[in-house]
Amino acid sequence: MGIYRFLASSRELKEIDDKKDIMKISVLTDLSQISEYTDKKNCATFEWNYTDENAEKLIEYIKEHLKICPRIELWSTQIGEKRDAIIKKCSKYILNKDYIKDIWGKDSLDYPQCLIVYNA
Repeated sequence: MGIYRFLASSRELKEIDDKKDIMKISVLTDLSQISEYTDKKNCATFEWNYTDENAEKLIEYIKEHLKICPRIELWSTQIGEKRDAIIKKCSKYILNKDYIKDIWGKDSLDYPQCLIVYNA
């Protein structure tokens, strides 16, 4: 089973389809598969090929979103496998590509993971 990556927020998420950099954020309308992970009502799937450049673009996206919202969640899980998640938090001021690589730069994982980025 592959890794399922998604964003979750209390505010609407902007879609992105950057074919050049192979990065796609698509708003979810059916939250049934992810409701066991987050209570946020605005979610979007995330697809990409990890590169340092793409990580920097994602950081820009996150910081822009945090102008309208107090926090955003980045999830990495395998749908159907219910396990307790490892949740990490960081401020937008210290967010860097190492945090992004840790949550979304892997090809496999042993447990669900979440990075909460907040405005402080």
